[in-house]
Amino acid sequence: TMIDPNLIILGGSVIQKNPDVLSLIKEKLEKFLIDVQKDRLDKIVVTQLNKQAGLLGAGFSGIYQGRK
Repeated sequence: TMIDPNLIILGGSVIQKNPDVLSLIKEKLEKFLIDVQKDRLDKIVVTQLNKQAGLLGAGFSGIYQGRK
C-alpha cells in the first residue's frame, strides 16, 4: 500500500507474445492483496504501443533530461 500507481503498463516481447501471462500475473498477485485493493488488478494492462514503446520511452527520456 505504500506505492499506489494509477496504472501499471506491461510491455516487451514476453507479454506481447504471451498475452495469457497477464492473467497469470493478476492471479498470483491477488493472493497478496486485501479486499479493498482487489480493484488494483484492473489497473494492470498490456501496452498498446507494441514495439514502439522503447522508442517512445527513449524519446521522452531525452526530453526529460534536457529539462534539467
